[in-house]
Amino acid sequence: MHRGIREIELATSDPEVRMRSIRDLLRFLSEHFSEDSVPAILGTERDRLIRERTGCPDPYKEKKHQSNDYAFKILPRIRNILESERDGYVRFRKACLAAIVANAMEFDMLEHDQKLQDFPTLLDRAEEELKVDDVKEIYSKVKDSKKILYLLDNAGEIVIDSLFIQEIRRLGPRVVAVVKEGPVLNDVTMEDAIVAGIKNVSEVISTGLDSVGLLLSQSSEELKENLRESDLIVSKGMGNYETITEEKIEGKCIAYLLRAKCSSVAEDLKIRIGSNVAWLHCWD
Repeated sequence: MHRGIREIELATSDPEVRMRSIRDLLRFLSEHFSEDSVPAILGTERDRLIRERTGCPDPYKEKKHQSNDYAFKILPRIRNILESERDGYVRFRKACLAAIVANAMEFDMLEHDQKLQDFPTLLDRAEEELKVDDVKEIYSKVKDSKKILYLLDNAGEIVIDSLFIQEIRRLGPRVVAVVKEGPVLNDVTMEDAIVAGIKNVSEVISTGLDSVGLLLSQSSEELKENLRESDLIVSKGMGNYETITEEKIEGKCIAYLLRAKCSSVAEDLKIRIGSNVAWLHCWD
């Protein structure tokens, strides 16, 4: 509800449209909110309602530009750190941690009040705040993979992801990055991917949806085919975690890379808010 109201404020300055939109938002939540609700699915429908009621197709467009601009400014620092490291695993680990910390580039969450300018400090604390550490296992799985599906999350974050994708490709696998078909929160679309230059380091496809996370049953056939062909799925962010963990993807290994920014996800992972996560989970 809080995030929906903030999104409405970003989408329109018209007080009448804001009031009507908030009333419709509250009505929607009263009808659909329950103990069985999946936050990402509820958030997807919420955002569709807000875009329709306000007439704004992309409320977070300006914030996404700001995130990308800031990420490009700090990119040389991270690249220099990686290029100075000769050990392959250590370089992979540092790139992975940078990609995880970049997941902090998020807006309008009640329990997450960090600003873009906090990123260098978070990067310095990346190791000590890594509370689920399967990086070595993920490294081994990457080396054994021929194809990896990389589910992108937020704008800004994608710029740092590009460095991690390059480290993955150094180990041999083909990488297919996945964006959202249409705007949803500050998630990456194809337009954002082009701006971030992700096409320079990997193939890029769309989920076929404007959804928070990955709603596999509703996703494009292109996405499903690439998922079937992949040896490993890299899942960035909480939205992907919330949706993918709701369904069993048989025979697949998933590397969840995220920063726990809300109590629900933190409690599910048995960690504190603000913790970094690199969890490798393989379905039988």
